[in-house]
This record gives sequence, structure tokens and C-alpha cells, in this order.
Amino acid sequence: MFPAHREYLVNVSLETLRYSSAAPQLLPHYACGDIPFEGHFIPKGTFLILNAWYFHHREGLWEDPWEFKPERFLDSDGQLLDPEHPTRQNFLPFGTGKRSCPGESFSRIRIFFIVVTLLQKYRFLPPVDVPLPSANPKGRETKTVICPDEFKCRMEPRLTAKAESCST
Repeated sequence: MFPAHREYLVNVSLETLRYSSAAPQLLPHYACGDIPFEGHFIPKGTFLILNAWYFHHREGLWEDPWEFKPERFLDSDGQLLDPEHPTRQNFLPFGTGKRSCPGESFSRIRIFFIVVTLLQKYRFLPPVDVPLPSANPKGRETKTVICPDEFKCRMEPRLTAKAESCST
């Protein structure tokens, strides 16, 4: 896989995690200090449940939050934004702080390798004579985990270099 393809796939996976926000509510936290927030006062010790869905689709935090834009995680040089960049700080699919998911790095590596393997081996195509559901998560039913509507697709094996040379 070319470096540019690798970087783009990383951005696609980040944007997929942001856009779909499969786990909308993060683990509870306690406010470690008094917090003024949008005209409200949250006293130290308040039990907080963070809503990742809200943060991942909030107009003030994301430009066009309901648009799928993997390039939002790139800097002006085309490099992945630093984890301390404000855009990355608003990205919370694995939680934050002491209660962030301990399996984040394992999960992100697995996502990358599974998607790369599938894309190397198969072409994904829409089904014949069956419309695809909307990919926009805006209208999905909110539950503990948000899932897309069921859909079908066609998978065609990609020809390997060895198979291509034998068939010519």
C-alpha cells in the first residue's frame, strides 16, 4: 500500500468513527473542578455523562458535521493532524481522560488491517436492483449503540497479480 493511500485510509477510519459515532454515550466522569459551560455552572464533583454523538455532530466544533469529509483530519501539508490539534481534541469515539477505552490503539490497528485486507481482496459494489439505504447517520434511532440500517452489497474478488499475468 502506498504511503498516501495509508494516510487516506487512516483519515477515512477517523472520519467514520466521528461521523457514525456508534457508541453515543461515553463512560461517566466526575467534574474535577467547577466548570462554566455555555451559561451554565457545573460544580466540582458533578457526575457527567458525555455525549459523543453531540460533540461529533456539533456545528460549532466541526465544519459541515453531517458531511463525510476524511480530509478534515489533515493539515495544510496533507499530514495527519497532531493529537493536540483542536480538531483531534474534539474527536472522542474512545472516550477521554482516565476512563478512555484501554483498547483504543488495538481497535484502531484492527480497523486499519481489516479494511486494508478487505479492500485488497475484494471490490465492493451496490446490489443489483436493490436500493441502498442512506449512509447519513442523522436519522438513525438512538440506542446504546447506533447501527446503520441493514443493507446488502456485492463483493467481487480482485484479481491478484499472478492471476492477471496468467489470464493474458
